Amino acid sequence: MKFEVSIEKEKVDRTLKDLEDDVVFQNVKRQAAKIRSEKLGFARGATGLKRYLGWFDIMAITVCAVVGMGIFIKTFSVQTAVPGIGDSVPLAFLIGAVPAICTALCYASLASALPRDGGEYIFISRGLNSFFGFWTTWMKWLTCTIAMGVIAYASTDLIINMFYVVGISQSIINSMRSPVGYVTITLVVLSICYWINIKSYKYYQWAIRIFFFIIIFGSLLMILVHLAYSPDMFIRGATQKYGAETVSLILDAGNKIADEHSFDLFNLNTFLDSLKILLSAASVLFFAYIGFGHAVTASGETKEPRKNIPKGIISAIICITVLYFLVSVTFYGFIPWKYIAGYSTLYPDAQPSDFINVSPYAAEIILTSFIIMIALVSVILPVMASISRIFFAWSFDGLMSKKFSKVNKNGMPVSALTVTYLIAVLAVIESQVTGIFKVLEFSTIAMLFTYMFVNITMFLLPMHKPLYYNMAKFKLGKFNSLVSGIGVMTAFLLVGMLIGTSFDSFIVFCVLVMIGGIIYHYNYKKRVESGIDMETTFKILPPE
Repeated sequence: MKFEVSIEKEKVDRTLKDLEDDVVFQNVKRQAAKIRSEKLGFARGATGLKRYLGWFDIMAITVCAVVGMGIFIKTFSVQTAVPGIGDSVPLAFLIGAVPAICTALCYASLASALPRDGGEYIFISRGLNSFFGFWTTWMKWLTCTIAMGVIAYASTDLIINMFYVVGISQSIINSMRSPVGYVTITLVVLSICYWINIKSYKYYQWAIRIFFFIIIFGSLLMILVHLAYSPDMFIRGATQKYGAETVSLILDAGNKIADEHSFDLFNLNTFLDSLKILLSAASVLFFAYIGFGHAVTASGETKEPRKNIPKGIISAIICITVLYFLVSVTFYGFIPWKYIAGYSTLYPDAQPSDFINVSPYAAEIILTSFIIMIALVSVILPVMASISRIFFAWSFDGLMSKKFSKVNKNGMPVSALTVTYLIAVLAVIESQVTGIFKVLEFSTIAMLFTYMFVNITMFLLPMHKPLYYNMAKFKLGKFNSLVSGIGVMTAFLLVGMLIGTSFDSFIVFCVLVMIGGIIYHYNYKKRVESGIDMETTFKILPPE
């Protein structure tokens, strides 16, 4: 036994001597000594966050954050955003999934390499550049916070619709649909989600799991029900509800759109125009995939994040892509696309309930309304949590006031959650005044830019920051450049297509981008002037 111990000691001594002679090791020691001697920007030596999420929770968060708004709102609104897409919406969903899948793989790899709260902010600020890290996530935080308010606003219509379907008196329904009643219900929904987020991580975890099971099994049940219906049944139901004359006007409007925008990818004469329509629709529907990055912002609250986050994200993106395709196929197999396009043209403020309530079966209306309502409401909870973690990460690094990095006894960043909640409240009021769909287009532009920079970071990481790349347990290996390159190019292409259809939203985006740049440079300069070494701060990962 003593002889074996002696041999092991000799091995250790020899290894230590080899390290002392190694130039790289000596350089690392010098860097570590420099870091210890500098005044860094971190708020404190530990985040105070609790690790409680497993891979299943990451998958559930991703599904909840993605599914509701994308499939149940954009499936209908895309007909007015991109006239002529017709019944090719399922194909457009698949095209939109290409950059989403590539980017999801990049997210999984980066989260495995840089597992800290803040998601894209940590990835880009450590893997690429601190300015781009703040700049891109500033737009994500702002637009997703606004979108969260819009989602709550859209879900209110379905909540009211459920009361209407079950037979609540018309006077109460009218009160709920009034501007004051509508906004009040929306704010109640937002406030409940805010309370769950600040109260306890256990409440948040179980709420997410319940929402996940309702979305998955409810959507599958809805698909099976809609398979039993035909377009003729829908038209008969619409005629009973709105009258033959109104339905005729709606179908005439839909036919006019079909005549003006011929869509046929197999016809050489119309191929280029059809391809443009398809890519434009894919850029609009890409909003349906923007939530899959939300789970990684909670990397600092995940158990074994280098393993569990990639597993959860990949499981979620497969589940979401299949679900989107199946749901959109069944919707357009039951509701004629010309009716959707015509109705949306004649009534620009059309809501999902306008199509759902056409069914002659009350039970089916209640089922569909409940599933869509839960799907929309379930988006708010993880988005509020994840966006607040971005603000928390800025604060922890010193780019915002340090009071936003404070956590309560349950490890929840209350101040960061509160500022996110208040911006969402303002978005609810804005939605009541100007409508929602322009906001969604603006949010999509911002998210595409974020995805673009995440893919660029992943593309450059093996060369620019090989130490971080080698720390990842999930690597793309020889496909790293291909996958991240596809993500960059497709995101860039979709941005261009979306700007073409929503140039006014792009102008607003540019203005807010400049504001974000000013905020970064002001806070960075302020910290440097106070003696903090911000350059060294961004060379290392924040404490856990």
